[in-house]
Amino acid sequence: MLLKGKKKNEQILSELLALIEQDVENFSDDMGKTETAVKKLMKLLGNGLLQRLFDRGPNDYKGSSIVCQRESIMRFVQHRKRNIHTVFGWITVMRAYCHCTN
Repeated sequence: MLLKGKKKNEQILSELLALIEQDVENFSDDMGKTETAVKKLMKLLGNGLLQRLFDRGPNDYKGSSIVCQRESIMRFVQHRKRNIHTVFGWITVMRAYCHCTN
């Protein structure tokens, strides 16, 4: 069932709270510790979401051969791993690697 707008946001927040409740309940009487715990968990969540999004992407592949800047042909070689630092931490993406013979 697809939820819209506020109901969807509320469901997502409820599910997240259920998952992290045990981690956060220990800090409920200390605002600083609670904020730190929530920030850490949100960073982990953001990192995981970004990694999943990049894992689903097209990875820069544009065909077995493309024209390079020097009007020559670049051939697709392989996909290579690339580590990228984001605001949520490091993620790994697969990028298309092409080689120009000129």
